[in-house]
Amino acid sequence: MKLIKAYVLISLISLVLIQCSSAEKTRNIAADDKNPSWIDTPHDMYPQEQYFTGVGTGDSRDAAENNAIGSIAKIFQSQVRVSQSLQEAFLETENSFKSESQMNRNTRIGSNLELKNVKVQQSHFSSKDGLYYVLATLDRLETAGLYKDDISKNNASISETYLDAQNAPDKIKKYVLLSRAKAKYDQNQGLKEIYKILMPTKAEIPEAVTGDEINKELNEATEQISAGLQPDANCPPAVSDYIKELIGKIGFPMKEGRTDFIFKYNLTLNPAEMNRSDMTGFNWKLTVEIIDNISGSSMNAFNVDKRTLGISEEQAKLKIMKSVQEEITGSLYKKFIEYMAQK
Repeated sequence: MKLIKAYVLISLISLVLIQCSSAEKTRNIAADDKNPSWIDTPHDMYPQEQYFTGVGTGDSRDAAENNAIGSIAKIFQSQVRVSQSLQEAFLETENSFKSESQMNRNTRIGSNLELKNVKVQQSHFSSKDGLYYVLATLDRLETAGLYKDDISKNNASISETYLDAQNAPDKIKKYVLLSRAKAKYDQNQGLKEIYKILMPTKAEIPEAVTGDEINKELNEATEQISAGLQPDANCPPAVSDYIKELIGKIGFPMKEGRTDFIFKYNLTLNPAEMNRSDMTGFNWKLTVEIIDNISGSSMNAFNVDKRTLGISEEQAKLKIMKSVQEEITGSLYKKFIEYMAQK
């Protein structure tokens, strides 16, 4: 009988110990899974007057991190207006700031413009909802100092490039240097807008050369460079319209006779062999040669060789001409700008 009572007592003690252990585990899980306070109130840890903060969530840490950084970038994207100048290809990108830590991240907020010095400060995984949480910050004063340095360096570069343009050996080189100064100036305006958001009470950083001065000189230089058309006799007239559109984007005046740049071009269409009766198509080739009479050279020939199908001959030709327009005003335009930028 005593043995039975002892056995029952031991069993009861074991049961109590098991229940206590289970309860302790439950408390530990709840404590481990409790979301940190910075998820809802990040400014308690990083004061709003000193930091921009962003909290992001995601199925992975990378996704949460990108969302956190993106939420900070949106503060600037909504206020920074970056000029989409036609001289983007002339811009010499200078990465004047390198992250000292892998915790620092740069994120693009516009053309040729990045938001610097974003730092990932905190991360948390919640097993309860299966999500990662990340807190990112941007130190206003620290980052403003980086941008002030960049603006000052750009100012010096703009001034130097602008002065070099005054002594350029020919009109193409002058156009290129002024385009580069314009591109740097446009970039600097974006940097200044970021600086204003970071330090709204600080005085504006003075300019070495004004935008009006650069634009005036660039417009005058552009007017000095002429372009002419030389289509093949069998080239569809619409192609000439697309070439004119390209030249118009740059701003060079078009003239007859000998010009600084001559655009020679042709478009050929040949019926494609088809194995189906419900479609028709053409093999087509666009060729453009740009002769540079100033340097006595030519840009590498621009060639596009494709096949286009349609439910009718008319539809196929319409699709071809749309593609030709995109190639000329997009790809060819970019290649021509890059060609000039190397001068």
